[in-house]
Amino acid sequence: MTFESLWRRKAEIAFFSLYTVATAYIALNLLHDYSIGGHDWKQADWLINNEGGLVRRGLIGSFLIGLSRFSSLDLLALTIGLQLILLLLVVGVTVLAAVRVGLSERLVLLLMSPGFFVFFWAGDPSASMRKEVFVFGAFAILALDASNRMRSVTLLFLSILLFCIGIAAHEGMIFFLPAFMIALHCCLDEKVDKFYFTLMVTAAVFSIVFFLINLTFATIDDSLLVCQPLLERGFSPRICDGAISSLTRDLGDELDRTSQLFYSFAPLKLAISVGLVALPIGVFFHDAAGLKIRVIAPVMLVAIISFLPLYFMAIDWGRWLNFQCTVVTFLALILSAKGVLVEAKTPLSSSVFVSMLLFVILFGFKMADANPLHGGLLFEIVMNDFEPVSLGEFVDNERFVAGHPTKWGM
Repeated sequence: MTFESLWRRKAEIAFFSLYTVATAYIALNLLHDYSIGGHDWKQADWLINNEGGLVRRGLIGSFLIGLSRFSSLDLLALTIGLQLILLLLVVGVTVLAAVRVGLSERLVLLLMSPGFFVFFWAGDPSASMRKEVFVFGAFAILALDASNRMRSVTLLFLSILLFCIGIAAHEGMIFFLPAFMIALHCCLDEKVDKFYFTLMVTAAVFSIVFFLINLTFATIDDSLLVCQPLLERGFSPRICDGAISSLTRDLGDELDRTSQLFYSFAPLKLAISVGLVALPIGVFFHDAAGLKIRVIAPVMLVAIISFLPLYFMAIDWGRWLNFQCTVVTFLALILSAKGVLVEAKTPLSSSVFVSMLLFVILFGFKMADANPLHGGLLFEIVMNDFEPVSLGEFVDNERFVAGHPTKWGM
């Protein structure tokens, strides 16, 4: 195969190679989480449970504890194993849907955006594998269904199931509901029949019910109720310091913490990140044919605006920007698969593609304040120091015989 033929396929080569690197890096960080006895956000949020009484977000943790008890499998290994499986499935389905649509240079750049979940997670591993993976999986399945010649009832119901699990696992996923309903509507070919009505109502009703159940048990007075079952299974007390301890904070506390960001440089950082993330999106939509502005513009606007309340409710601004970029990307993929959106036929110049490719590799932003100085995938990999440190009580030396594992600079 000549260099010229390889260059013609540069978009596909870049897509598969960088997706492999990014996914492997996310997975490697999960294995690191196991070596230190679990991350107090990435795994602890999944291990919130109802063993000591009903709490919000306790469904997944109770399921994992029950499965661990039944199978005699290590609870942390079981949790990280599930996360690894979901990671590979969601990324794999996304890639398959993209291949079916056609890996054009514009679509490749969009799917490699620092705002899309794959490269956002790889650029800031501490933000990876949160419970939105269920929702991202639901969108990926809809994208796969949209790429089929005929709609699949199985895929549609599986997508709704994953979406409802996501909301049951974390009440914040309710903000995806408008975008999900739009995506589901597109996959149903805009044909309002009994099947269409049943699916849309099912998705909406179950999502709202699970959301209200979580709100009913919004806060707890003592996080030990949730943490005790984990301590009894050999976890260090530090596993309770992050996601579990946050259960004792009410909405007023979160609003107070978030309000402080508005009086800092955080809004400027966010504005810069929004502008930079918009570049791959702009390249994709520029000069698109068959673009029904009256349809596409409101669709994308709803998908973006629905997440705005989150910026006032919690400090994870980079995570909220990731939500917005991810749903816009999935909706673009679905609309392209359905033929509503047709990319510009004019190919990108090599200089534009290469410069944009370098941009999506080098640029990234952090979860907490959307800091655009954080760097992207390449920066994250290169700047890790791999220096060993003592993790003290965080690692249970009786469970993790290695003692002091390597600390990655995240």
